[in-house]
Amino acid sequence: MEYQVLARKYRPQIFSELLGQEHVAKTLQNAIKMKRVAHAFLFAGPRGVGKTSAARILAKALNCEKGPSPDPCNQCQKCKEITGGYSIDVIEIDGASNRGVEEIRELKERVRYHPQSSRYKIFIIDEVHMLTKEAFNALLKTLEEPPPHVKFIFATTEPHKVPVTILSRCQRFDFKRIPISTILNQLKMITEKEKITISENSLYIISQESQGSMRDAESLLDQVVAFSGNEVKENDVATLLGVVDRKLVRDISKEILKRNVKKLMELIHLIYESGYESASFMKSLLEHFRNLVIAKMVDNPTDLIPLPSDEIEDLKKDVKDEQPQRLVFLFNMLINGDIQASKSDFPYWVMEATLVNMALFTPVIPIDDILAKLSSLKEELPNVSEDGKYILQKEEESAIKRSEAKEEIRDTDFSGFIDFVQAEDPKLASFISQGKWKGIDNNEAIIAFDNSFYYDRIKKQIELLTDFASRYFRKDIEIKIQKEKKKEKDVKSTQLEKKIKREAKEHPLVREALQLFDGYLVEIKEQKGKKI
Repeated sequence: MEYQVLARKYRPQIFSELLGQEHVAKTLQNAIKMKRVAHAFLFAGPRGVGKTSAARILAKALNCEKGPSPDPCNQCQKCKEITGGYSIDVIEIDGASNRGVEEIRELKERVRYHPQSSRYKIFIIDEVHMLTKEAFNALLKTLEEPPPHVKFIFATTEPHKVPVTILSRCQRFDFKRIPISTILNQLKMITEKEKITISENSLYIISQESQGSMRDAESLLDQVVAFSGNEVKENDVATLLGVVDRKLVRDISKEILKRNVKKLMELIHLIYESGYESASFMKSLLEHFRNLVIAKMVDNPTDLIPLPSDEIEDLKKDVKDEQPQRLVFLFNMLINGDIQASKSDFPYWVMEATLVNMALFTPVIPIDDILAKLSSLKEELPNVSEDGKYILQKEEESAIKRSEAKEEIRDTDFSGFIDFVQAEDPKLASFISQGKWKGIDNNEAIIAFDNSFYYDRIKKQIELLTDFASRYFRKDIEIKIQKEKKKEKDVKSTQLEKKIKREAKEHPLVREALQLFDGYLVEIKEQKGKKI
């Protein structure tokens, strides 16, 4: 007897066998029970999820000798003819090869005649979106007012290509991708009946690779058995299907989480040696990190992670001590890396850089921890010993103190003026901030510069700056700028400030604060009553 492929041998024959499409099966069964069957149906959805099978089951249910029945008997002559594909009154048409207007005109002629021996004449048109515009127009009138003995069932993977005028005359059913767990259970049943020895993990790999298509899963199982025989080894499945080793994926993710760059680099090299495509590996790693995020955030992730229960427990162990924020951030880094790799001429190097950056990424610190750390730093800073190298000597302090209270007021005025200009013209504000405020005398505000670069820039915009000054000081002010040489004590003061800043960076508390906020030291100020 000629071998029958698994996809045909285990094709659904009644509505209850239409796995993953219970919403479709229930609606059609109820319509038959209530005698409210439409004259035209559109079955839309991905490949291999049961659209054509559902069309045949519906045809049998309507033409069954014991029907119309929500459950065709599959024993009568009419059911056997439809199952075998040789029923005179159930005509299956391939829309891709019969897409022209002439074929549809021929179909219209056939519609006029009553069924020869069945209750209904049923036309099943697969991939209906392939029909030409003229063919759809020719079909339109017949579809709108068909004879009572005719039913149309259209199937398509691309419903958006079907004209709205056709869609509006059909009852539409959207078929979903079949869950991996449902496909896995079906494959288990098939392998038991076929006496095929295969591990559950191998069946899971096949189910995952099918991408929600039962037909694809059964075809892949056929391919694996043809390669390995009835004793299927897990390595054979991974090799034949080109599936990335899940252990390698998990090992790499663990080294990323542990921030072990050295070990990570060794494993990345193993990806190359194993012959995996970077795109394929990135896809597997993305799925793995998605599962890690869910395992961390969801108490019972069984329905969300299509993996065996023991592997889900392993995922939970891997992220037990991880912060959800860090996992999400790593997941986003991986997504961005995958996008970059897909556009690059060197995808392997992009993948390598992405994984290393993920490992080097500093853990995210929750806001509560940051506030607690700030409180701790606040308590510790005043207790710095005065005999340390960060305490300024008396003679050094005098070099950076403001000279007079009157000068401090002027500095304050200049600081406020800079803020005012900043709101109006940030670039100009950055220039004048490099000058020295000489004060206001007889409605002239004088700013001195020891750097010709800033002097020249301000000179070109003196009128605008004068306008800003008049508005800020609320009286007519004329801006005057002058050049001056940098005094020796100012040079020493600048050098001193640099020295103080450099030493401050080395202070353990300051260093910890900078690391905590990923920041940098901007300014050192004297605290009244204390020396810093």
